[in-house]
Amino acid sequence: MRKILASLSALAVMWSMSGAVHADDYGCRVMLCLSNPNGPMAEQQCQPPIQKFLEGQAKEPKDPFPSCPEAAPSTMTPFVRPYDKCPAGTTTLGESIEVLQLSPAQFKDMQKNAIRLGNYIDLGDNGEWPVGIVGIGEGDMTTRSQQQNKICVSNPLGTLKFKRGSSSVDGNAEYKSYQVYEKAATIAPADKPRVVDIYIDGSLYRSVRY
Repeated sequence: MRKILASLSALAVMWSMSGAVHADDYGCRVMLCLSNPNGPMAEQQCQPPIQKFLEGQAKEPKDPFPSCPEAAPSTMTPFVRPYDKCPAGTTTLGESIEVLQLSPAQFKDMQKNAIRLGNYIDLGDNGEWPVGIVGIGEGDMTTRSQQQNKICVSNPLGTLKFKRGSSSVDGNAEYKSYQVYEKAATIAPADKPRVVDIYIDGSLYRSVRY
């Protein structure tokens, strides 16, 4: 954190010494303002460069994305990322992968039943497969337009195998396995799919949507 603050302070000093907005410091002003945790236009002096930045990125064709070589190795990089990243300690559930969310106690009870029956849970001849949670991966503009949620999972408990139908009648038994997680969280599509990742000395400091 000290290194980050020092880098931002150095950038701020460079700005304060530069006077009026020039072509060669516009990118540095944008980077410094985007780095403000209170918001890109929280400071009055940030409003002109950020307004110029937003207008330039909203039109077609877009203005070249600003840069600040003087701040190297700190950088800002634009992305189209319709969903926020999964929180620390969780992972993104892959596209079309279906899992179950159970408490450890529920999983333990079902696992005991499965072991007793032959390592699977018998749903009977007309049973229905459990309805799990289906992932969309990192998501894209299509899943965003469909208002699908991104799934983040954590604390994997193991696997449960289910059987449906009778293996003694024409060999028509079906089997399906599910990975089980204790926790699953959803991330709704972002209102603004475009984002700038700001790296200070090689570490991600802040992501700003615009």
